[in-house]
Amino acid sequence: MKNLYLLSGAVLLYLTLFACAGSQGASPDSSVTDNSEQEVSTDVEALENQPVMVWKTETVIFKYIDGTIDKTIANTYNDEGQQLVSEETDGQGELQLVYKSEYRQGVLMSKETSDKTGLLSRTLYEMNTDGRIVRQVKQDSEGTTLSIISNTYNGDLLISSIAFDENEIPNMNSLYSYQDGELLSIEYQLPDGSEEARLERTIENGLVREERVLLPDGSVETSREFDYSDGRLTSETYYSNNVKIKSVQFEYDDKENISREVWSDRKDREYEVIERSWKQFEMVK
Repeated sequence: MKNLYLLSGAVLLYLTLFACAGSQGASPDSSVTDNSEQEVSTDVEALENQPVMVWKTETVIFKYIDGTIDKTIANTYNDEGQQLVSEETDGQGELQLVYKSEYRQGVLMSKETSDKTGLLSRTLYEMNTDGRIVRQVKQDSEGTTLSIISNTYNGDLLISSIAFDENEIPNMNSLYSYQDGELLSIEYQLPDGSEEARLERTIENGLVREERVLLPDGSVETSREFDYSDGRLTSETYYSNNVKIKSVQFEYDDKENISREVWSDRKDREYEVIERSWKQFEMVK
């Protein structure tokens, strides 16, 4: 691996989640599982400018298996379903992090992250006419640029995402491909055009069955397997170097939203529970 441009697995995961989340970006709890938004529509294709019902997470509670609360994330939205504030508190209810979003005429302009001491960072967004993020600039509390991401789309689909350092020198280009609108693969390229890693998905009948991160030599670094029942995701299993490391089981409420996740280690010993509550909004797509 080339250490000059080496990106951590966390960065690759962020870029992957960004691709899957579309223009909404990743929610603060998406580092665990990105299930922060679900669209409910009976139409095969929602008509342009027609309202659709969307469910968004109101609270996410992380608990140890004995029921002790680790942390809680509480989200506040405007009437249009746009997230305004997301607050993270610890098990004692003490505020740890606050994420605030600013909009102008319904368009996302910036997000700020703060803790008890004040502002930590700010991300500025530029959108295209379709409401997709084409550029995002992360700054520290003093306004100094830390990193930049530039995105290119084909219609609604993100096809390229270039990550730059604070001096706008590129350090990673992520190229996305799709199958019937579903993310199929991401190729992570270094500035010299060589491949750093590749994420590949196996899709059957419109459902993602497996996801693998491959190194340039073809070896599998990490992977996930997905199980379904009647088309509904029931579990995911995570592997590192082909060795199982953890798994998660999903439970649903009567509106078909994921209400509970139970996480287990490689020996199937349960160690964490995540509980979610949801709020419905009518949004115009």
